[in-house]
Amino acid sequence: MFDKIGKSKFMKVVLFITTFAFVGTGIVAIILYKIFGGISGAVAINGREITFAEINFRANQIKASLEAQGLTQNSKRFETDILRMAVQQAINDELLYQEAEKEGIIATDEEVKKYILDMEIFKKDGKFSKEKYIQFLQNFGISAQAFESIIKKKLSIIHLYSILYLGGYITNDEIKALFFLRNASISGKILVVEAPSVDISEEELKEFYEKNKDKFKVKEGKKIVLYRIDIDKIGKDNATKKAKEIYKNLKENKPIEDSSVEKFFEGIYKNDINLPEAVKKELEKLGKVKNILFVKTDKDIYIGKYLGVGYSYKSFDEVKDSLKELVSLKKKEKLTDEIYKKLNKEYKQKGLKELANEYNGNISSFENKNITDLALNYSINPIQLEKTLEKGKHVLKLKDKVIILEVNNFKFSSDKTDKLAQIKPMMEGIKQETVLKMYIDKLKKNFKIEINPVLREKLKL
Repeated sequence: MFDKIGKSKFMKVVLFITTFAFVGTGIVAIILYKIFGGISGAVAINGREITFAEINFRANQIKASLEAQGLTQNSKRFETDILRMAVQQAINDELLYQEAEKEGIIATDEEVKKYILDMEIFKKDGKFSKEKYIQFLQNFGISAQAFESIIKKKLSIIHLYSILYLGGYITNDEIKALFFLRNASISGKILVVEAPSVDISEEELKEFYEKNKDKFKVKEGKKIVLYRIDIDKIGKDNATKKAKEIYKNLKENKPIEDSSVEKFFEGIYKNDINLPEAVKKELEKLGKVKNILFVKTDKDIYIGKYLGVGYSYKSFDEVKDSLKELVSLKKKEKLTDEIYKKLNKEYKQKGLKELANEYNGNISSFENKNITDLALNYSINPIQLEKTLEKGKHVLKLKDKVIILEVNNFKFSSDKTDKLAQIKPMMEGIKQETVLKMYIDKLKKNFKIEINPVLREKLKL
């Protein structure tokens, strides 16, 4: 398959292009659906269609990869699962690609060409082979245009990710903590002192909402201003002259003071305004890099400017329940801080039972407990454990609780194959995937999806 497709560890993740061919796509049904106002593609994300060819290609790649690992099954359920994976990948990539467009960091045609020419799978005797490339496309039933479009998406996502992951390096403390987690176990007792429950009033919630309103922003689209000049009304020459003046003023951030020019639209653009297709296409490209629009049609001239990201705010009632949890946690954090300060002065002089009675805590015993399990069970940062764990008592402050560990025995068995150098790339991969997943989840909160009925039936939705 795509052997050596990536030039870096992350590219091996995001350039894993995968798919499984589902036959009988019902082309007649698709055409009829399009005639009656539906989509001809497999899926539409925010009005942008993903083709059946792309879904097929991705699914074929998934199936081929699983076959190479001996993980295939001869069942309809298995093939449906592969198809779902292919659709999910295509949706994720499309969401990220649209974000890359907004940022103005789309991969160029030259980048795509260079990348394909450099792919080992298409080389013969160390050089790009056109015959091997054509054979590959034929084997997977995809056109060169569709394949290059997929590569363009992937490279654009790399550009986007380079922005998302700035400063996302792995520290030595994180590496040591993971090494420690994989090899250490302890025996002893643990005292957990929870912060007491708190009451939250409606006034407190509203006050917090107003002070932190920016936390409840919802990205709606692009904030733009768009001017329109009627060519027939003022004449071609005059219209062209005014259009150039407006363009110059917008570029120089000067106000438009000509009252004869119509401000056609100002606000958050959501692709819901009645505009010529040529204008809509240019509006899609509008962003930080290309921030001025100039389109001339037969009747009008449109000049616009990108003003930034358009946001609205969730109402108080929409976020009220989540606010209760947030404000409650903040109150508990303050109480936890007070408990920690007191315990930090007392825990060395008093036994666990005495402290449990005094602070209404719970004591548990454990023997040869793996550090990983301990950290997960009590939501402890492994770096905290790595720095403080040894025989004796140790006090740890968490968000809503204080923990006292009384360690009786500590074992550390080093695995020779588990070298620090081997752990770092693994942690980098985990961190990278986590950042990307969080970003995709954020994009999915406000995206619009439409699934072709033919595909919906195959997915058994």
